[in-house]
Amino acid sequence: MPWRARYYGEYKATRTADLVDSQTFGGEVMIDAELTWTLRDRYSLKAGAQNMLDNYPDRARFENCCGRIYWRRSAVSWQGALYYVQAALARPFLRNGRGPFLFDEQHQHDADGKQD
Repeated sequence: MPWRARYYGEYKATRTADLVDSQTFGGEVMIDAELTWTLRDRYSLKAGAQNMLDNYPDRARFENCCGRIYWRRSAVSWQGALYYVQAALARPFLRNGRGPFLFDEQHQHDADGKQD
């Protein structure tokens, strides 16, 4: 099962250009994982999670618009964990092992341009 760990270190943000109102945000570790099952090289099912530990950034002191409690420009996602499932069907490119779907068999040519 492929997984990865991401670390976002401590950083400082300011509300205004004069740097008077600033806040230091702590570092966060995020762990992601994904697992894919493949059946007959044609069907696949993928399940995964991003930010499995459901970490959030520190609450912002100066984010006071629209009910937000996390800084909207945070390096860390403020939406928490994300879990997903994805199913896929691969459309076969070859028909009967003889060539692309786009051509029928009477119009197939070999590498020298000669017709089969």
